[in-house]
Amino acid sequence: MDAATISRITVYPIKSLDGLSLIEASVTASGSILNDRRYAIFNEKGIVVNGKNTPVIHRIRTGFDQEVEYVTFMPENKLPETFHLHHDRHRINQFLSECFSDNVTLEENPDGAFLDDPEQSKFTLISTASLRQVADRFSFSMDECRRRFRANIEIDDVPAFWEENLVRPHKVRVPFLVNQLLAEGVKPCPRCVVPSRNPDNGEMLRNFQKEFITLRKESLPDFSPLPDYGNYYQLSVSCVFRKNQQGQKFRFGELVIPV
Repeated sequence: MDAATISRITVYPIKSLDGLSLIEASVTASGSILNDRRYAIFNEKGIVVNGKNTPVIHRIRTGFDQEVEYVTFMPENKLPETFHLHHDRHRINQFLSECFSDNVTLEENPDGAFLDDPEQSKFTLISTASLRQVADRFSFSMDECRRRFRANIEIDDVPAFWEENLVRPHKVRVPFLVNQLLAEGVKPCPRCVVPSRNPDNGEMLRNFQKEFITLRKESLPDFSPLPDYGNYYQLSVSCVFRKNQQGQKFRFGELVIPV
C-alpha cells in the first residue's frame, strides 16, 4: 500500500457544530485529537443536543480561534455573539437556550469523551478521493460533502476508499503511522442521519441512504471489509492513536503509512 499525505485536519470543538481547520494538531492522553468534541450541549434531561435529534442545530454557524478559547455563534435571525469558552459559560448557556427555545448547558470534557464511540473511535480518517466520489454522485460541493461527513483527517495522493485498507473484519486493529505517531484503524465508520441533511439548514435529502448504499456497492474496492460488516452505509474509518503519546503533534503535509 502506498503512503498517503495529510491534506486537511479538522476538529469539531463543540459536538455537532462547525469545524475548525488546523495546520497542526496534538494528541490527547486517551488517543483522540486535542479539542475535538471537547464540548457538547445538553438539555435538561441530560441528553446531548446533536444533529441526530435536533435538526435546528444545523442553522447555527460557529467560528473558533486557533487555540479554541473563544467561540462566535452565528444563528439564523439573531446577531452573532462571541464568548470565552471558560469565563463566559453562564452567558453561553443563556444564549444557546434562546437559540433552542429550551434550557441547555454547554459541558466540557478536555479528553474528547463526547465522541459518538469514545472507546473505539478517537478520530476519523477519509481520503479526498472518497469524498469526491460522493460529492460527484450527489452534486455536492467538496465543502458541503466535508461538512456532511465531518472527518478529522483527510488524506490525498491515494484512490477512493484507500482508507479501508486500514480496517479489517471483526474490528481487528490495523497499525499505521501518522508521521511518527502510532495509530490503529479500528472499523469502518457507520453513518447516521446527519449526512443526509443539508449542513446549512437541516433539510433532508430524500433517498440519500439508499442511493449512498448503491454507490458504495458499485465502487467497492476488493480490499474493503464492508461485506463482512453487513452494512454499506459507511464512509471513513474510525481510528485511535496509541496511548502514551500525549502532546505529540502531527501536521498538514505529513505522511500516513500502513505498517
